[in-house]
Amino acid sequence: MITLALDTSTTFLAIAALRNGKPVFAIADDIGRQHGELLLPTLQRNLAQHNVEPSDITRIITGIGPGSYTGVKIALATAKGIAAGSDAELFGYTSLAGLLPSVTPDVPLTLLVDAGRGRFYAQRFHRSDEGITVLSEPWRIAADEAPPAGELVYWDASMGVRAAQLAQVRGVTSRIFPYYL
Repeated sequence: MITLALDTSTTFLAIAALRNGKPVFAIADDIGRQHGELLLPTLQRNLAQHNVEPSDITRIITGIGPGSYTGVKIALATAKGIAAGSDAELFGYTSLAGLLPSVTPDVPLTLLVDAGRGRFYAQRFHRSDEGITVLSEPWRIAADEAPPAGELVYWDASMGVRAAQLAQVRGVTSRIFPYYL
């Protein structure tokens, strides 16, 4: 049973495959705006290197944003195409779950991501050994607004996206369209 996770909502190309919950491979490369050119060849190469056939994929998880609208559409179209060809289940979760730093306290926290123009995207999570629990829908906050109470984590581009974290999401209904639609 292979779970494939994809996220192209930022400048990072993030792909991960898990076999029965254990990592097979994970990629997080800052590629700028080359997702359309690099996603499928990178995915095909890594699946082949790890002896994974597309027909082995039983579950696909993709980030639905917030982030680059075109980037989100690239991951969604790819995930839908693979799911159609492999009969895999398809899930979409907010990309913010893939942005959580890998070392976070075992307490509720709010992730803030620069949304440009003096705004941030924010979402509440709780990370534990069991996975990542989503505590709120994402929302936008202006830079001059009071930040939410509690632990805050600010994401910056050097942290990268971790597609495998999308497979650890708990407590949220899957949506398979960009979160801002």
